[in-house]
Amino acid sequence: MTSKDLDSAFTPPAASALVSFRTIGGTLFATITAGAISSIEVGTIRETLRQALEQAPKGLLRHFVLDLEAVTFVNSEAIGMFVAMHSASEHRGATLILAAVTKPVLEVLVATHLQRVLTICTSPHQLEEALR
Repeated sequence: MTSKDLDSAFTPPAASALVSFRTIGGTLFATITAGAISSIEVGTIRETLRQALEQAPKGLLRHFVLDLEAVTFVNSEAIGMFVAMHSASEHRGATLILAAVTKPVLEVLVATHLQRVLTICTSPHQLEEALR
């Protein structure tokens, strides 16, 4: 099977109030619909993302994209979640990409030096490049 088979081999989890999923080729997209990822939301979001990642057939998933377009606030727990998802993605043979990162979230990622570790995209062009 190739990564293009992810669409036929994997049904993403149903959307929740905080996260929705879709697959395109070898990429699993998770759209975070919460405006903030703080102590209240982070546990539910982390568990939902973890389950989706674990359900994806190993070897078929090339990229795990977190679409953060709606997110304008993250706290330290959210940063920890991004790092955990980065590690979990690598364990599954995939690259974590943070997409549509808003300015306030980017400022936190840069302040914590995570731009050195994570693939961060603030524009559709950057995402397109990262998915190559």
